Amino acid sequence: MLKEQKQVQKLICRSIREKAKTVPEVAEEVNIPTHKALWYLTAYRKYDLVVEEGMCGEYVLYRQIQEK
Repeated sequence: MLKEQKQVQKLICRSIREKAKTVPEVAEEVNIPTHKALWYLTAYRKYDLVVEEGMCGEYVLYRQIQEK
């Protein structure tokens, strides 16, 4: 289970590295349910791994914070 979680984390980070995306866009790209993508992204936001970059319709856009 931990191995699967690490793989999903890696895919999500790769998905939002260059371009901000909504939860449904990330979920579709990573091939996971939207509620699971939302769970990961809100956890990443809590720990300052992603930032919100505005809105797309009713959805928040998330982008990975670039390390310096």
